[in-house]
Amino acid sequence: MQIETRTIAKIDLRHAYFQAGVWRGVEVTASPATQARLVRHRLRLHTEGHQILVVRDFPIFPGGRSAPEPQPETVPLRLDLRPIDPWYPQFTELPEWDLLRKCLYFSDRDRAGNLRNHRLSEAEVAGAGDIYPLHSAIFSVQVGAPDCKVMAYAADGSELVAYSGGDGRAALDLRAHPEGRFRIALPEGKSEYVVTAQEARKRVFARIDLQLDTRSQVYRGQAITQYVLDFAAREVYWNYNIEVGERNFSTLRIIDPDQQMEFVPVESDRVPAARTFRFRTTRKVRLAEFYPYAFRLVNGTNSAVISERLPFPSLKYLKRHPDQADALVAESYLVLEQK
Repeated sequence: MQIETRTIAKIDLRHAYFQAGVWRGVEVTASPATQARLVRHRLRLHTEGHQILVVRDFPIFPGGRSAPEPQPETVPLRLDLRPIDPWYPQFTELPEWDLLRKCLYFSDRDRAGNLRNHRLSEAEVAGAGDIYPLHSAIFSVQVGAPDCKVMAYAADGSELVAYSGGDGRAALDLRAHPEGRFRIALPEGKSEYVVTAQEARKRVFARIDLQLDTRSQVYRGQAITQYVLDFAAREVYWNYNIEVGERNFSTLRIIDPDQQMEFVPVESDRVPAARTFRFRTTRKVRLAEFYPYAFRLVNGTNSAVISERLPFPSLKYLKRHPDQADALVAESYLVLEQK
């Protein structure tokens, strides 16, 4: 008997932050129920670069005979995505997204239950229409009683959070808590789920639900279902904070030789005692893995070059814009050498 492996489903992960526009640093895991279904249906899940692949093994017997197909049914697959890059919340544009209370959810079916054509997200890029609260049914488990209570405990026994659902569901969020136990308390008794330190450190970024029809050409290896998930990069203002110390500068300027970006001094933020000059871009800049800019710092009096190439702002220093509630500012701090 030979085994022929065919790809039956493919999901491309794309992100505008990265240079090639593809997102490679994402770990994909399957729920326990999905893992059991994968085994039962000779399916396997793996990633190749920025692609999530669902492949199926087809046994080929002597004479070219194939293994009999299972009874017609829908095979649900639930996948969780965990980005490896810890800075993904900073460079990914998602409105009103609270890591501790909300999560992204994608499905190959739209809200009316119809099969999506190409994109798993509600719009062209992942956004507000794909964000769900963790206490919704999508991220909940049925515990069997409407008066249940789910409690999370840290390793020292202190209570971290308690969720309860009047419909008999309770949210178990493994992303936000350190090592400890989730205890499901029911009228008839109780059970426990242990959260390991490794699980707790890996936050689920998004959940994907796929449904494979065993009667389809895709399931039989005669076609490939291809989906795309596009993520946008944040657009933020850039701030430069330049401390000059004892150096005798009355004014400074930041110039862009390619004239792509313009900076203006932020007079209201100047701290004369610290001899710090602050500049801000006049428009938002899309965060990216690499930038084509080469900003210069020059003396505002005689245009002498002080720094040939300024460093770019770090993802570590993102804050709210002081004058625009819906805008962010990326900060960069520079201390000039004393002469």
